[in-house]
Order: sequence, then structure tokens, then C-alpha cells
Amino acid sequence: MSYTMYLDSTNHKNNFDVTVKSYDEAVACILQNGVPFFISFNSELQMSEEKNCYDFTKWLVESAINGQLQFPEDFSFHVHDGEVSERNRIKALLNNYLHFNITYPDNNLS
Repeated sequence: MSYTMYLDSTNHKNNFDVTVKSYDEAVACILQNGVPFFISFNSELQMSEEKNCYDFTKWLVESAINGQLQFPEDFSFHVHDGEVSERNRIKALLNNYLHFNITYPDNNLS
């Protein structure tokens, strides 16, 4: 399924296919539908008492590295809110994974 995902706790209308408000919702959505081709993150979003958007991003990348998920070739993302350090952590993690995945698609560095 090709879709877009918006991670935020607000109820304002948007043009995304799916809006998720919690870590568990986000994980369940991706396990059911696969990785969307676009995700908009609110880095300030505390998705549960213990999980935030960065934790979700780590889960997403680790799941892809472990072969449990596959990012679409046209995957992109945006961090739409939050403090600079959290935005940068999410961006760095995803950009590093995407760069590595594109540069070394077979994970063969030799």
C-alpha cells in the first residue's frame, strides 16, 4: 500500500492518508501496511510515557536493517515541529540510513 503518514497529536485536518498519535499506533500501522512513502514527524510529540518520535524513528530504521521492513524507493520525510536538537536527531538517523541504503544497497562495504 502506498500512503502518507502524519505523526502528531493534534486533530487539525491535513492531506495525509493516515494520522497516528502514538508510538503503538505508528508501529501497528507500518506492520500492517508497510513503510509509507512519506512521513511527517512532530519531533516534540511524546508518543507514550516512554516513547517519542525519535524512538519510533529508531524502531523504523532498526526494523529495516534487520530485514523486517523495506523502505519504498521514493521514501521521503519531513520534521514539521519541535526543538532543533530533536529535529536534527530524527533527520540525522533517517538521512544516514537512507544514504547507506542507497550507496550500499546490498550492505556490502568491500
